[in-house]
Amino acid sequence: MAGTRFPACGTRQSCNEPPFAVHWSVRPRWLFTVGCLCVLLAQGQTRKVDTTTFVVLGDGLAAGMGDFGLHEVWQRGSFGAVAAQLLGTIFPTPLMQAPGVGTPVGWPVQPARIPGRWQTGVRVEPVTLFVFNLSVPGMRIRDAVSRKPLPPLVQPDDPFQTSLNLILGFPAMALGAGKPLWSQLDYAVAMNPTLAVVALGYTEACEAAVAGDAALLPSPGDARSLYDLILTALAANYSEQVVLTVPNPFDTAYFQPQPDGSYLAAPALAYLASGEAVPEGARVSAEAAERIRDGVTAINREIAAAAAARNAVVVDLQELFAAWRRDGITAGTERLTAAYLGGIYNYSGFYPGLTAHAAIANRIVAEINRVYGRNFAAADLSRIVPTDPAARYRPTSAAERLR
Repeated sequence: MAGTRFPACGTRQSCNEPPFAVHWSVRPRWLFTVGCLCVLLAQGQTRKVDTTTFVVLGDGLAAGMGDFGLHEVWQRGSFGAVAAQLLGTIFPTPLMQAPGVGTPVGWPVQPARIPGRWQTGVRVEPVTLFVFNLSVPGMRIRDAVSRKPLPPLVQPDDPFQTSLNLILGFPAMALGAGKPLWSQLDYAVAMNPTLAVVALGYTEACEAAVAGDAALLPSPGDARSLYDLILTALAANYSEQVVLTVPNPFDTAYFQPQPDGSYLAAPALAYLASGEAVPEGARVSAEAAERIRDGVTAINREIAAAAAARNAVVVDLQELFAAWRRDGITAGTERLTAAYLGGIYNYSGFYPGLTAHAAIANRIVAEINRVYGRNFAAADLSRIVPTDPAARYRPTSAAERLR
Protein backbone atom coordinates (compact mmCIF):
# COMPACT_ATOMS: atom_id res chain seq x y z
CA MET A 1 0.00 0.00 0.00
CA ALA A 2 1.82 3.04 -1.29
CA GLY A 3 2.18 5.90 1.15
CA THR A 4 1.58 3.72 4.16
CA ARG A 5 4.35 3.40 6.70
CA PHE A 6 4.53 0.22 8.77
CA PRO A 7 6.84 -0.21 11.76
CA ALA A 8 10.08 -1.95 10.96
CA CYS A 9 10.61 -5.51 12.16
CA GLY A 10 12.56 -5.68 15.41
CA THR A 11 10.66 -2.87 17.11
CA ARG A 12 8.38 -3.50 20.10
CA GLN A 13 5.49 -3.91 17.69
CA SER A 14 5.02 -6.97 15.61
CA CYS A 15 5.42 -6.53 11.85
CA ASN A 16 1.88 -7.72 11.26
CA GLU A 17 0.25 -5.08 13.52
CA PRO A 18 -1.74 -2.40 11.70
CA PRO A 19 -0.45 1.19 11.74
CA PHE A 20 -2.96 2.43 14.30
CA ALA A 21 -1.77 -0.09 16.93
CA VAL A 22 1.01 2.29 17.97
CA HIS A 23 -1.60 4.87 18.99
CA TRP A 24 -3.51 2.41 21.16
CA SER A 25 -0.37 1.21 22.90
CA VAL A 26 0.79 4.72 23.83
CA ARG A 27 -2.58 6.39 24.53
CA PRO A 28 -3.22 4.87 28.00
CA ARG A 29 0.10 6.16 29.29
CA TRP A 30 -0.57 9.64 27.94
CA LEU A 31 -4.12 9.67 29.32
CA PHE A 32 -2.87 8.61 32.73
CA THR A 33 -0.19 11.29 32.75
CA VAL A 34 -2.58 14.03 31.61
CA GLY A 35 -5.16 12.91 34.15
CA CYS A 36 -2.65 13.09 36.99
CA LEU A 37 -1.61 16.59 35.91
CA CYS A 38 -5.24 17.72 35.87
CA VAL A 39 -5.81 16.36 39.37
CA LEU A 40 -2.69 18.08 40.69
CA LEU A 41 -3.66 21.37 39.09
CA ALA A 42 -7.19 21.14 40.51
CA GLN A 43 -5.86 20.41 43.98
CA GLY A 44 -3.63 23.44 43.77
CA GLN A 45 -6.49 25.75 42.93
CA THR A 46 -8.50 27.53 45.64
CA ARG A 47 -12.25 27.59 45.25
CA LYS A 48 -13.58 31.01 44.36
CA VAL A 49 -16.49 32.78 46.00
CA ASP A 50 -18.23 35.89 44.72
CA THR A 51 -20.32 37.70 47.35
CA THR A 52 -21.91 40.21 44.98
CA THR A 53 -25.43 38.77 45.15
CA PHE A 54 -26.04 37.12 48.51
CA VAL A 55 -29.44 35.56 49.24
CA VAL A 56 -30.81 33.60 52.20
CA LEU A 57 -33.60 31.01 52.04
CA GLY A 58 -35.09 30.04 55.38
CA ASP A 59 -37.81 30.24 58.00
CA GLY A 60 -38.26 32.32 61.15
CA LEU A 61 -34.74 31.59 62.37
CA ALA A 62 -33.11 33.01 59.24
CA ALA A 63 -35.67 35.81 58.96
CA GLY A 64 -34.67 37.16 62.37
CA MET A 65 -37.90 36.40 64.22
CA GLY A 66 -38.18 38.51 67.37
CA ASP A 67 -40.05 38.00 70.60
CA PHE A 68 -43.49 37.42 69.10
CA GLY A 69 -43.21 38.93 65.64
CA LEU A 70 -40.85 39.69 62.77
CA HIS A 71 -39.87 43.36 62.77
CA GLU A 72 -36.97 45.58 61.85
CA VAL A 73 -35.14 45.66 65.21
CA TRP A 74 -34.45 41.94 64.95
CA GLN A 75 -34.29 41.75 61.16
CA ARG A 76 -31.40 44.21 60.97
CA GLY A 77 -29.42 41.89 63.25
CA SER A 78 -30.29 38.57 61.62
CA PHE A 79 -27.36 36.30 60.87
CA GLY A 80 -27.87 36.94 57.15
CA ALA A 81 -27.72 40.70 57.61
CA VAL A 82 -24.62 40.47 59.82
CA ALA A 83 -22.92 38.04 57.44
CA ALA A 84 -23.62 40.38 54.52
CA GLN A 85 -21.93 43.23 56.39
CA LEU A 86 -18.91 41.07 57.12
CA LEU A 87 -18.77 39.94 53.48
CA GLY A 88 -19.02 43.54 52.27
CA THR A 89 -22.15 43.09 50.19
CA ILE A 90 -25.68 44.48 50.03
CA PHE A 91 -28.59 42.60 51.60
CA PRO A 92 -31.97 44.27 50.95
CA THR A 93 -34.37 43.01 53.61
CA PRO A 94 -38.19 43.27 53.77
CA LEU A 95 -38.22 45.29 56.99
CA MET A 96 -41.46 45.27 58.98
CA GLN A 97 -42.78 47.85 61.40
CA ALA A 98 -43.11 46.76 65.01
CA PRO A 99 -44.80 44.77 66.45
CA GLY A 100 -44.24 42.91 63.18
CA VAL A 101 -45.84 39.97 61.41
CA GLY A 102 -45.91 36.23 61.96
CA THR A 103 -46.39 34.05 65.02
CA PRO A 104 -43.56 32.19 66.77
CA VAL A 105 -43.87 28.41 67.00
CA GLY A 106 -45.17 27.18 70.34
CA TRP A 107 -47.32 30.18 71.20
CA PRO A 108 -50.99 30.92 70.44
CA VAL A 109 -51.56 31.83 66.81
CA GLN A 110 -52.98 35.32 66.42
CA PRO A 111 -55.10 36.42 63.44
CA ALA A 112 -53.23 38.54 60.91
CA ARG A 113 -54.29 42.17 61.33
CA ILE A 114 -52.58 44.49 58.89
CA PRO A 115 -51.82 47.21 59.76
CA GLY A 116 -51.67 46.25 63.41
CA ARG A 117 -51.56 48.30 66.56
CA TRP A 118 -48.85 50.98 66.46
CA GLN A 119 -48.31 50.42 62.73
CA THR A 120 -48.82 53.22 60.23
CA GLY A 121 -48.18 50.69 57.48
CA VAL A 122 -46.47 47.33 57.47
CA ARG A 123 -43.30 47.46 55.39
CA VAL A 124 -40.74 50.05 56.46
CA GLU A 125 -40.20 52.77 53.87
CA PRO A 126 -38.61 52.89 51.39
CA VAL A 127 -39.82 49.55 50.03
CA THR A 128 -37.25 47.91 47.77
CA LEU A 129 -38.36 46.27 44.54
CA PHE A 130 -36.47 43.06 45.39
CA VAL A 131 -35.23 41.54 48.64
CA PHE A 132 -32.35 39.13 49.32
CA ASN A 133 -33.46 37.80 52.72
CA LEU A 134 -36.26 35.57 51.44
CA SER A 135 -36.92 33.89 54.79
CA VAL A 136 -40.51 33.68 56.04
CA PRO A 137 -41.59 32.80 59.61
CA GLY A 138 -43.35 29.43 59.54
CA MET A 139 -41.74 28.36 56.23
CA ARG A 140 -41.28 24.60 55.89
CA ILE A 141 -38.85 22.88 53.54
CA ARG A 142 -41.65 21.82 51.19
CA ASP A 143 -43.17 25.33 51.31
CA ALA A 144 -39.93 26.77 49.97
CA VAL A 145 -40.47 25.05 46.63
CA SER A 146 -44.28 25.15 46.42
CA ARG A 147 -45.95 27.98 48.37
CA LYS A 148 -46.36 31.24 46.47
CA PRO A 149 -47.91 34.61 47.25
CA LEU A 150 -51.67 34.42 46.92
CA PRO A 151 -54.21 37.27 46.84
CA PRO A 152 -55.59 38.93 48.85
CA LEU A 153 -52.50 40.48 50.40
CA VAL A 154 -53.85 40.14 53.96
CA GLN A 155 -55.50 36.88 55.01
CA PRO A 156 -56.59 37.13 58.67
CA ASP A 157 -57.11 33.38 59.05
CA ASP A 158 -53.73 32.48 57.57
CA PRO A 159 -50.88 34.42 59.23
CA PHE A 160 -48.25 32.40 57.36
CA GLN A 161 -49.71 33.21 53.94
CA THR A 162 -50.00 36.86 54.95
CA SER A 163 -46.34 36.94 56.00
CA LEU A 164 -45.33 35.20 52.76
CA ASN A 165 -47.34 37.73 50.74
CA LEU A 166 -45.69 40.67 52.48
CA ILE A 167 -42.16 39.28 52.11
CA LEU A 168 -42.18 37.51 48.74
CA GLY A 169 -45.22 39.07 47.07
CA PHE A 170 -44.83 42.74 47.90
CA PRO A 171 -44.73 45.14 46.11
CA ALA A 172 -45.59 42.93 43.10
CA MET A 173 -49.09 42.18 44.46
CA ALA A 174 -49.77 45.89 44.81
CA LEU A 175 -48.68 46.73 41.27
CA GLY A 176 -51.56 45.04 39.50
CA ALA A 177 -52.20 41.77 37.70
CA GLY A 178 -49.59 40.07 35.58
CA LYS A 179 -46.64 40.53 37.91
CA PRO A 180 -44.62 37.39 38.72
CA LEU A 181 -45.38 35.77 42.08
CA TRP A 182 -42.59 33.40 43.05
CA SER A 183 -42.03 30.68 45.59
CA GLN A 184 -39.01 31.17 47.84
CA LEU A 185 -36.88 28.99 45.57
CA ASP A 186 -38.20 30.65 42.39
CA TYR A 187 -37.40 34.05 43.88
CA ALA A 188 -33.87 32.99 44.84
CA VAL A 189 -33.14 31.63 41.36
CA ALA A 190 -34.57 34.79 39.76
CA MET A 191 -32.07 36.89 41.74
CA ASN A 192 -29.24 34.95 40.05
CA PRO A 193 -27.27 34.70 43.31
CA THR A 194 -23.52 34.27 43.44
CA LEU A 195 -23.77 33.02 47.05
CA ALA A 196 -26.82 31.44 48.70
CA VAL A 197 -27.47 30.30 52.27
CA VAL A 198 -30.15 27.64 52.83
CA ALA A 199 -31.47 27.27 56.40
CA LEU A 200 -34.72 25.30 56.38
CA GLY A 201 -36.26 22.63 58.61
CA TYR A 202 -36.31 24.47 61.95
CA THR A 203 -40.05 25.16 61.73
CA GLU A 204 -40.86 21.45 61.45
CA ALA A 205 -38.43 20.56 64.25
CA CYS A 206 -39.98 23.12 66.61
CA GLU A 207 -43.52 22.03 65.75
CA ALA A 208 -42.65 18.39 66.43
CA ALA A 209 -41.00 19.32 69.73
CA VAL A 210 -43.95 21.40 70.94
CA ALA A 211 -46.34 18.55 70.15
CA GLY A 212 -43.94 15.90 71.48
CA ASP A 213 -44.53 13.99 68.25
CA ALA A 214 -41.61 12.92 66.04
CA ALA A 215 -44.10 11.98 63.31
CA LEU A 216 -44.45 15.71 62.52
CA LEU A 217 -40.86 15.79 61.26
CA PRO A 218 -40.31 15.31 57.55
CA SER A 219 -38.83 11.93 56.75
CA PRO A 220 -35.07 11.96 56.12
CA GLY A 221 -35.75 10.83 52.55
CA ASP A 222 -38.17 13.68 51.91
CA ALA A 223 -35.71 16.18 53.39
CA ARG A 224 -32.98 14.83 51.09
CA SER A 225 -35.17 15.01 48.00
CA LEU A 226 -36.24 18.57 48.70
CA TYR A 227 -32.71 19.74 49.47
CA ASP A 228 -31.50 18.03 46.30
CA LEU A 229 -34.11 19.99 44.36
CA ILE A 230 -33.25 23.31 46.04
CA LEU A 231 -29.48 22.97 45.72
CA THR A 232 -29.68 21.73 42.13
CA ALA A 233 -31.78 24.74 41.14
CA LEU A 234 -29.34 27.13 42.80
CA ALA A 235 -26.31 25.38 41.31
CA ALA A 236 -27.78 25.77 37.83
CA ASN A 237 -27.03 29.50 38.20
CA TYR A 238 -23.43 28.69 39.20
CA SER A 239 -23.97 29.99 42.73
CA GLU A 240 -21.91 28.85 45.69
CA GLN A 241 -24.05 27.48 48.52
CA VAL A 242 -23.84 27.38 52.30
CA VAL A 243 -26.16 24.88 53.98
CA LEU A 244 -27.10 25.12 57.66
CA THR A 245 -28.16 22.03 59.59
CA VAL A 246 -31.30 22.02 61.74
CA PRO A 247 -30.85 22.83 65.45
CA ASN A 248 -32.27 20.54 68.11
CA PRO A 249 -35.20 22.47 69.68
CA PHE A 250 -34.51 20.92 73.08
CA ASP A 251 -31.23 22.84 73.22
CA THR A 252 -33.09 26.17 73.11
CA ALA A 253 -34.55 28.28 75.90
CA TYR A 254 -38.10 27.25 74.98
CA PHE A 255 -37.49 23.92 76.72
CA GLN A 256 -35.98 23.63 80.17
CA PRO A 257 -34.72 20.18 81.27
CA GLN A 258 -36.31 18.73 84.40
CA PRO A 259 -34.78 16.32 86.96
CA ASP A 260 -36.79 13.38 85.59
CA GLY A 261 -35.38 13.88 82.08
CA SER A 262 -38.51 15.54 80.70
CA TYR A 263 -38.65 19.06 79.30
CA LEU A 264 -40.91 21.90 80.36
CA ALA A 265 -42.09 24.32 77.67
CA ALA A 266 -41.62 28.05 78.15
CA PRO A 267 -45.34 28.94 78.39
CA ALA A 268 -45.59 26.68 81.46
CA LEU A 269 -42.75 28.29 83.41
CA ALA A 270 -45.15 30.74 85.03
CA TYR A 271 -47.13 27.82 86.47
CA LEU A 272 -43.96 26.28 87.86
CA ALA A 273 -42.88 29.57 89.44
CA SER A 274 -46.27 30.04 91.11
CA GLY A 275 -46.48 26.48 92.40
CA GLU A 276 -49.54 25.70 90.28
CA ALA A 277 -50.02 22.42 88.45
CA VAL A 278 -48.39 22.42 85.01
CA PRO A 279 -51.07 22.14 82.30
CA GLU A 280 -51.37 19.01 80.19
CA GLY A 281 -49.22 19.17 77.07
CA ALA A 282 -46.73 21.64 78.53
CA ARG A 283 -44.26 18.90 79.37
CA VAL A 284 -42.46 16.66 76.83
CA SER A 285 -41.30 13.27 78.06
CA ALA A 286 -37.68 12.20 77.88
CA GLU A 287 -38.61 9.41 75.46
CA ALA A 288 -40.45 11.75 73.08
CA ALA A 289 -37.61 14.26 73.21
CA GLU A 290 -35.11 11.51 72.36
CA ARG A 291 -37.14 10.40 69.35
CA ILE A 292 -37.35 13.96 68.06
CA ARG A 293 -33.64 14.53 68.65
CA ASP A 294 -32.81 11.35 66.73
CA GLY A 295 -35.17 12.43 63.94
CA VAL A 296 -33.48 15.83 63.63
CA THR A 297 -30.07 14.14 63.53
CA ALA A 298 -31.24 11.79 60.76
CA ILE A 299 -32.56 14.75 58.74
CA ASN A 300 -29.27 16.55 59.19
CA ARG A 301 -27.34 13.57 57.85
CA GLU A 302 -29.39 13.75 54.66
CA ILE A 303 -29.04 17.52 54.42
CA ALA A 304 -25.26 17.19 54.77
CA ALA A 305 -25.25 14.44 52.12
CA ALA A 306 -27.22 16.63 49.71
CA ALA A 307 -24.75 19.47 50.36
CA ALA A 308 -21.74 17.20 49.82
CA ALA A 309 -23.16 15.99 46.51
CA ARG A 310 -23.06 19.58 45.26
CA ASN A 311 -19.84 20.64 46.98
CA ALA A 312 -21.74 23.06 49.23
CA VAL A 313 -20.34 24.41 52.49
CA VAL A 314 -22.02 22.99 55.62
CA VAL A 315 -22.40 24.95 58.86
CA ASP A 316 -23.53 22.72 61.74
CA LEU A 317 -26.16 24.66 63.68
CA GLN A 318 -27.16 21.52 65.55
CA GLU A 319 -23.69 21.39 67.07
CA LEU A 320 -23.61 25.16 67.65
CA PHE A 321 -26.93 25.26 69.55
CA ALA A 322 -25.79 22.26 71.62
CA ALA A 323 -22.60 24.15 72.52
CA TRP A 324 -24.68 27.15 73.60
CA ARG A 325 -26.76 24.91 75.85
CA ARG A 326 -23.61 23.44 77.34
CA ASP A 327 -21.26 26.43 77.52
CA GLY A 328 -23.27 29.56 76.75
CA ILE A 329 -21.87 32.41 74.65
CA THR A 330 -18.92 34.50 75.79
CA ALA A 331 -18.95 38.08 74.57
CA GLY A 332 -16.17 40.10 76.14
CA THR A 333 -16.83 39.97 79.89
CA GLU A 334 -20.41 38.82 79.41
CA ARG A 335 -21.61 35.24 79.49
CA LEU A 336 -25.04 34.53 78.03
CA THR A 337 -26.80 31.23 78.70
CA ALA A 338 -29.49 29.13 77.05
CA ALA A 339 -31.73 29.29 80.11
CA TYR A 340 -35.02 31.09 79.62
CA LEU A 341 -34.16 34.80 79.93
CA GLY A 342 -30.51 33.80 80.01
CA GLY A 343 -29.53 36.21 77.23
CA ILE A 344 -29.05 33.97 74.20
CA TYR A 345 -32.72 33.64 73.19
CA ASN A 346 -35.52 36.18 73.11
CA TYR A 347 -38.87 35.85 74.91
CA SER A 348 -40.23 33.35 72.40
CA GLY A 349 -37.56 30.88 73.50
CA PHE A 350 -36.88 29.34 70.08
CA TYR A 351 -35.26 32.31 68.32
CA PRO A 352 -31.83 33.76 69.13
CA GLY A 353 -31.15 37.34 70.10
CA LEU A 354 -28.81 39.71 68.30
CA THR A 355 -25.62 38.43 69.95
CA ALA A 356 -26.41 34.83 69.06
CA HIS A 357 -27.31 35.80 65.48
CA ALA A 358 -23.91 37.48 65.18
CA ALA A 359 -22.31 34.30 66.52
CA ILE A 360 -24.06 32.32 63.74
CA ALA A 361 -22.85 34.86 61.17
CA ASN A 362 -19.31 34.45 62.49
CA ARG A 363 -19.56 30.69 62.07
CA ILE A 364 -20.79 31.09 58.48
CA VAL A 365 -18.01 33.55 57.60
CA ALA A 366 -15.39 31.35 59.27
CA GLU A 367 -16.42 28.43 57.06
CA ILE A 368 -16.35 30.65 53.97
CA ASN A 369 -12.84 31.75 54.93
CA ARG A 370 -11.73 28.15 55.47
CA VAL A 371 -13.18 26.72 52.26
CA TYR A 372 -12.43 29.62 49.92
CA GLY A 373 -9.18 30.86 51.41
CA ARG A 374 -10.55 34.28 52.33
CA ASN A 375 -9.96 36.43 55.41
CA PHE A 376 -13.26 38.18 56.12
CA ALA A 377 -13.34 39.63 59.65
CA ALA A 378 -15.64 38.39 62.43
CA ALA A 379 -18.23 40.44 64.28
CA ASP A 380 -17.18 41.65 67.74
CA LEU A 381 -19.81 40.13 70.03
CA SER A 382 -18.80 42.36 72.94
CA ARG A 383 -20.00 45.39 70.98
CA ILE A 384 -23.34 43.77 70.16
CA VAL A 385 -24.34 42.68 73.68
CA PRO A 386 -25.15 46.23 74.92
CA THR A 387 -27.61 46.70 72.04
CA ASP A 388 -29.17 43.23 72.31
CA PRO A 389 -32.68 43.21 73.84
CA ALA A 390 -32.33 39.48 74.59
CA ALA A 391 -29.26 40.17 76.73
CA ARG A 392 -31.19 42.81 78.67
CA TYR A 393 -33.93 40.30 79.52
CA ARG A 394 -31.78 38.69 82.17
CA PRO A 395 -33.49 39.08 85.55
CA THR A 396 -30.55 40.86 87.18
CA SER A 397 -29.34 44.22 85.95
CA ALA A 398 -25.77 43.32 86.89
CA ALA A 399 -24.10 41.37 84.11
CA GLU A 400 -23.05 37.84 84.90
CA ARG A 401 -19.27 38.14 84.91
CA LEU A 402 -16.75 35.52 83.95
CA ARG A 403 -14.92 34.14 86.92
